[in-house]
Amino acid sequence: MPPRKKQPAEEGAPVTAGRKKKAAPAKKRLTAGSVENHDGAGKHDLVIVESPTKAKTINKYLGSNYKVLASYGHVRDLPRRRRKGEVVAGIDIDAGWVPTYVVQDKEENKGKFKGKGGAGRRTPKDILAELKREAGKANRVYLATDPDREGEAIAWHIEDELGLDDERTFRITFNEITRTAVQNALAHPGKIDMDRVHAQEARRILDRVVGYPLSGLLGKNPLKLLALLLGHDDGPPVGKTRGGRKTVDV
Repeated sequence: MPPRKKQPAEEGAPVTAGRKKKAAPAKKRLTAGSVENHDGAGKHDLVIVESPTKAKTINKYLGSNYKVLASYGHVRDLPRRRRKGEVVAGIDIDAGWVPTYVVQDKEENKGKFKGKGGAGRRTPKDILAELKREAGKANRVYLATDPDREGEAIAWHIEDELGLDDERTFRITFNEITRTAVQNALAHPGKIDMDRVHAQEARRILDRVVGYPLSGLLGKNPLKLLALLLGHDDGPPVGKTRGGRKTVDV
């Protein structure tokens, strides 16, 4: 993402006669790994994790210089319904298997975001609104989602959906929730690994193209699906019953 342009200074501002205008101090550049506060967009850095439980623990480790929030897992996904002209929902096959992502809302998934006692919990749209608001107040944003392929994709979706400034957005990972591990990750930040993001996208697209139809077939006739997987297309190869269970002839 290209860096944001600074607003030009207003021309024609009055200057007191006979006095030189004092030069403004140079603005410090935000550097990765620095833990002290800087004069920037805000007074703290923002750390985004997946789990709200992890967020509370990590917040205690880092103190008032940081604010830790949770994304509650994935914030957007392929749409569930096909658009006009689509063979597979959310995937433009003719354009080269290009996915389209949407942020889920209550209207799209009624009942999915209900908590205990029927009380509604926040949707990904609500969570993203909070993350965007807090990111605008922070000096730097650290995407600390899980260190696996899914976590890498979640970090990219957050950065992309919120339109975060690349110069002040960093990716950090840790394999244990300890003070030492978290502080060490903050001292050695990096950027999102797009190779892992693309790998997750490929898996998700295959799941949508292949997994959904097979799931429907499995629900209707599991033996027929097994026969297809084994290369038999002339019906389910059901053999004799042994011990009350049906056997499959391979």
